[in-house]
Amino acid sequence: MTGKITNNASESTKAIVHQFYVALEKCFELEEGESVYVEYYGDVSIDGKSQIEVKKFQRTLTNLDHNFWNTLKNWMEDKFPHERFKTLILCTTQEISSQSVFRSWNENSFDIRLKDLTDVCCKYFNQKKRDETTVKLLNYIFDKSRREKLNSILPKIVIQSSQKYYQSLQSSIKDRFAKGIPRSSKDQFIRGLLGFIISPDVTENKWEITNEKFSKEVEDLTAILKKDSIIFPQKIELKNIDDKKHLNSTFVKKIEDIDYNEVIPSAISDYIHTNMLILQDNWSSTRCKELEQYKDGINEAHAIKYRQTKRNSQNSNIINASKDFYDNFIGEDPNTFYIYNTVPPYFRRGLIQNMANDIEKYKIEWKLNNE
Repeated sequence: MTGKITNNASESTKAIVHQFYVALEKCFELEEGESVYVEYYGDVSIDGKSQIEVKKFQRTLTNLDHNFWNTLKNWMEDKFPHERFKTLILCTTQEISSQSVFRSWNENSFDIRLKDLTDVCCKYFNQKKRDETTVKLLNYIFDKSRREKLNSILPKIVIQSSQKYYQSLQSSIKDRFAKGIPRSSKDQFIRGLLGFIISPDVTENKWEITNEKFSKEVEDLTAILKKDSIIFPQKIELKNIDDKKHLNSTFVKKIEDIDYNEVIPSAISDYIHTNMLILQDNWSSTRCKELEQYKDGINEAHAIKYRQTKRNSQNSNIINASKDFYDNFIGEDPNTFYIYNTVPPYFRRGLIQNMANDIEKYKIEWKLNNE
């Protein structure tokens, strides 16, 4: 990648980031005994398999685009061991021009490829106006002394055009390779592996990521992130909660039945925060099923304690006894749920209000009726 950085620091940085995401994708695709090399044979390489030159440009790939011809020249240089690779890949974000000979490059035979490139060269040299850099490139590539090398290299070349920019590539990598990682930790998973690639063990001047070391890093990082996943999701803090929207809700009416209006704002807050977390955290079907079982447990506990409290308050002030029952039940420490070590109290309280709202499925009542 030496010599590719332009005066636009932002664009050059994006190009470097893009290259590392390509390297990360290739690390995931490694087989046993293979390694990814960065900036050794070229941009990204898998010894014995493929050498990849990564280009991030918006312009279309035309017949005389230097991204192709410079890459071909680099592959033809004496210091490049093309015989080590089965395929030589130009991986570019560019779309191939509809009139370009590269449009059907990957399907074309060696003879057609050579003829197409030769025709492009001849046509260019017949022009009156020629660019000096392009002339040097073409002269180097078609020099008779290098014909044998050109003939060896052309059949290996694959053009991967219209490739995803690094933002889209990042999303693709997450979708393909981070399925076992908790949703909230996927970005951290990718960033961790990217950091591993950027800070490799350099041996014998080789920037090498072996399949063995990469797999171990994936294994360790996965274990850490899955372990962290037993921490309950962070509460979604909401500001300016409008209590008025919920004053006609069933769970609020049940609190009003015991003249306990002072706890209504906190009940509404718990109700909203709990429901918002469930909606926004995009819970899996497994976690939703566990949640229903958790609510069933709360419902059963409520029924038992309601009967017990009702028996023990026959001669008491019903409203005060009902308030005590509300406080005692709503204030209990939450049981564990799903894979979480602890459950925050607000979440259990919000679930209870949610259940009090669902009169068809649950019988959450606070007033200790004497009937």
